[in-house]
Amino acid sequence: RPRRSSSSLKMSIAVFGATGGTGGEVAFQALKNGQEVTCLCRDPTTLTVPEGSGGSEAGLPLRGVTNVVKGSVTNQADVDKVFEGQDVEGVVVALGGKTKDVGPTMLTDGTSCIINACKKYGVKRIAVVTPIGVGDSKDQAPFAFKILMATVMSSIFKDKNAQEELFAA
Repeated sequence: RPRRSSSSLKMSIAVFGATGGTGGEVAFQALKNGQEVTCLCRDPTTLTVPEGSGGSEAGLPLRGVTNVVKGSVTNQADVDKVFEGQDVEGVVVALGGKTKDVGPTMLTDGTSCIINACKKYGVKRIAVVTPIGVGDSKDQAPFAFKILMATVMSSIFKDKNAQEELFAA
């Protein structure tokens, strides 16, 4: 399909991590603003209205999503399905999860697949959500949080930093 002009108010975005708190909020707000939203979910039944601004609808299925692709962000073919036949103009990466649940390199591996797909399908707008303490914000983290980053959360922060380095390269 031909791309819409940059002056168009309606935009089509892909949200990776839409079943989580931040990604769910992004998808919900984009839909409220009339945007087209495509999501990749391991389990589409967990794509619900977020608690943050969903009010009495929080926890109900998120309606109005243009396309929900079932798959894994670490599988390039699954990620490519998000873009195939769609007019995705921007991407939001809000991946997360506990290392014991998602593996030690899911963020880096998944983001690599997303970057590959963006290049393949000509998408140039991408936003990546990472916590304070990652990359050049490391010095801005409170002292107690730095201790957690270096101990209990070291595995996830290693993956988050590697994820961010993909964009520096």
